[in-house]
Amino acid sequence: MPAGVVGRWSVGLPLAVVVMCASACAVPADGDDDAHQTSGEACVVEGVALDLGSHALDVVPTEHVTVSGGRYRLTATGFLHDGAFDPEVGRTRVVWGPESAPPEYDAGPATVSGAGGSVDLVEDSPEVVELQRGTWWFLNSNGVRLTMEPCAPATGELVEER
Repeated sequence: MPAGVVGRWSVGLPLAVVVMCASACAVPADGDDDAHQTSGEACVVEGVALDLGSHALDVVPTEHVTVSGGRYRLTATGFLHDGAFDPEVGRTRVVWGPESAPPEYDAGPATVSGAGGSVDLVEDSPEVVELQRGTWWFLNSNGVRLTMEPCAPATGELVEER
C-alpha cells in the first residue's frame, strides 16, 4: 500500500472517532449537570410508563409531561446496532427543560439552551432523576425512544400536543 494511503488512514480514523464522539457526547449549555441525578436511590414504580418520544437535540419536542415533582426513572431504548460504527450498547445524553423555556439547539457546540437538567443514559439501564413540579420537554443526543416512570409517590401525565 502506498505510504500516502497509510498516512491518510491513520489520520482519518481517529479524526472520525473524535467528530462522532463530539456530536454524541455533548453537554447542554444550561442546567446543573448532576444536580438532578439520584440513580443510587431505590425507586418503587407505580403506574404506567410514559412515552416521551424520540426527539434528537435539534428537534422541537411534541411530547410534554406534567409531573407532581419528585423522583422519576428514565430509560432509553431503540438504539441502532446494525451499522459498522454502531456501538454494542447505546448511550445518549438526555436534556430536559420547562415548557416555558422551549429548547434552542446550537449545532456548533451541539448544545441546547433552555435545559434545566441532564443525565447520561445507557441503553436499557434506567436512571432516576429528580424533577420539580411542572411541565417539561425532553430531548436526547441520539434521538432514541425515552420512557419515564414515576417513583412513588410522584405522578406524571403526558400533555396533549400543542
